[in-house]
Amino acid sequence: MQQVYTVTEAATVLRAHPNIIRKLLHEGRLGGFRIGRAWRIAESDLSAYMATQGRLSHEGREQWENLKQAQETALQAVWDNTDDEVWNDA
Repeated sequence: MQQVYTVTEAATVLRAHPNIIRKLLHEGRLGGFRIGRAWRIAESDLSAYMATQGRLSHEGREQWENLKQAQETALQAVWDNTDDEVWNDA
């Protein structure tokens, strides 16, 4: 499954204000989708936007990888929760 970011997380990756991310989403310049009133941005959409903007420098790529690793580590406890094994087959 592909990683999905909130507006705030995407803003951190791009080093931009969350309102800029929302504006890009509304204009269709950054791909995303809504869950209720909240925007979500798929990793592939964020990568595609960064590639077109030339924002994926070495430092940016390193920060991107660090953010992905931190999120995977944080979610590992949820993914490996034995109390929720019933959902593994869903």
